[in-house]
Amino acid sequence: MSVTFLLNLLAVSAFFATAGFWWDGWWHVAIGRDSFWNPPHIVEYAHIMLVILASATLYRKTKQKIYLGVFVSIVISITMGVGDVVWHLFVPFEDLRSPLVIWAPPHLISLLAGLAAIGFLTHGLIAKHVASDTISLFRIVLLSGAIMGMINLLVFPFQPFGWYKILGFWGAGVATFVVVVYLLYLAHTLPKTGILTLSMMLLLVFLGFKAQQVSDIVAVLPHANVPRWLHFFAVIPSVIWVDFIDVRKYRIPILGGMMGLTTYIIYMIFWNFIQSSEFPHAREEAWILLIAASLGGVCAGLFYEYVVSRFLRIKKQIL
Repeated sequence: MSVTFLLNLLAVSAFFATAGFWWDGWWHVAIGRDSFWNPPHIVEYAHIMLVILASATLYRKTKQKIYLGVFVSIVISITMGVGDVVWHLFVPFEDLRSPLVIWAPPHLISLLAGLAAIGFLTHGLIAKHVASDTISLFRIVLLSGAIMGMINLLVFPFQPFGWYKILGFWGAGVATFVVVVYLLYLAHTLPKTGILTLSMMLLLVFLGFKAQQVSDIVAVLPHANVPRWLHFFAVIPSVIWVDFIDVRKYRIPILGGMMGLTTYIIYMIFWNFIQSSEFPHAREEAWILLIAASLGGVCAGLFYEYVVSRFLRIKKQIL
């Protein structure tokens, strides 16, 4: 098998493995925890196995350590499937009213390890990307969409919607911080390619794997259920303009703050159209959303400017 084929296989499999994570979330909410051998697990683990085989073969062929990092990380991720079975021997009931469902040790380790694996691969592909290579960009888009999908699963308990709201509406700041840090990385490494918009659009694909109705056997707290598509759709027009500019010519904290602010301005515009007794959010909460998201975006810009970008420069000099 050629290196090109293996890279294509890695990108596609990583994307569908992430889709399996999202489908698994739908399954547990809509149906419950019935069997390890359910359809989402089969999709998820089958594609993880393909990632393992492809990354191992690439490392054997190229001896590049980045593929070894992908292999080790994804092996840890799939091993947590066994850990999850053991975990549920002691915790048989999944209380969806608690973020422990997402942040339970096997789930958290699996998500973080999977995120690391896809992150290693994405960074390696970006470093080798040539502007005229559309297939290379397509691989990166698939992987970036998978990363955004996993990031949003990890930060969901901080989101100001749903039934967790760990920090209430201030949680928008934490979620915005994490998302914008990664978006700034993409914008700086692949300017004027449309990578931000395309990556966020893939999240709308993942929404097809989320429950629209909760099963009677699952306990979920009552909550204002603003349409799920709105959460990610609001980010798309907020980042389109970034894809048209060379972000390296602008102050990063300002860009980050604008991305966070415009996301929730757009969110609120649509929110007002669907406002009803079913979504009883006060105006004060809307202001909290705007302030929190703006601060989260500015902090993401500062973090990227003083930590991430410097780390990448030092790494490049060493290599």
